[in-house]
Amino acid sequence: FFFLMIRRPPRSTQSRSSAASDVYKRQLRDRENVLYEELIRLHKTTADSYLSWIIKNSVEKSSERQASIMSNLKRTKIDDQIGKTEQKVSTTETMIKDLVSSFLIPNIQRDKIQKRIHLIEKKYFDASKHTLAESFQQVSKKLDEVPTVQPRPDSGK
Repeated sequence: FFFLMIRRPPRSTQSRSSAASDVYKRQLRDRENVLYEELIRLHKTTADSYLSWIIKNSVEKSSERQASIMSNLKRTKIDDQIGKTEQKVSTTETMIKDLVSSFLIPNIQRDKIQKRIHLIEKKYFDASKHTLAESFQQVSKKLDEVPTVQPRPDSGK
């Protein structure tokens, strides 16, 4: 019996050791699973960011290309219109008309402003002239109403 008791502890130690080993292996497996999941998540986010970068760059390049094409088209259309306009304007008659109008229009505008100022001043001048004339008439009436004093004949002279 003693012999059996002595042999028994090694089995329990072995079984405890085996249980501890199983727990350790399970913990190790769990850590590995967590690491694996984090690694997969990292790869997915890296792939997503790489794909979004590729898409963004391709969209930017295509929009640049489209903008360049549109600006070139507009430039050619504008250049054509400018060329046609320059041909019309470059005639001698047109140049003379432009020069004359550039000199005459400011003079005409200045004359209009001067006439407008003259009319405004004339209105005030006429009003003051009328007021003065009325005042002179009133003063003259009052003077006419005042009896005139006849000079006395000098007795000594």
